[in-house]
Amino acid sequence: MSTTSKGNTFEDRVYGSLEVELENDRLCVSPRAAKIFKKKRYHLQDRDSDIITDISIEITLPGKDKPSLIWIFECKDYSGSNSRSGWSLGEKRA
Repeated sequence: MSTTSKGNTFEDRVYGSLEVELENDRLCVSPRAAKIFKKKRYHLQDRDSDIITDISIEITLPGKDKPSLIWIFECKDYSGSNSRSGWSLGEKRA
């Protein structure tokens, strides 16, 4: 499997986990106010260029058309023994 395929597979796993957490109201943001995206493009005015995020969650306040907060996730699979993550994908949460 190529590194791109591995990366995409990992991103799919992270997206699925975040989607479940969001739907079950476990991400400190109301699912009614949030939308989750994969590979969404955002324009950066400072750079006058676009970026494509691995995963993003847009939180929009009631009555507003544009997101008030964009939560961006850059996915890296550090599955080696030096991982510093406090929670790993697939780990059961209470």
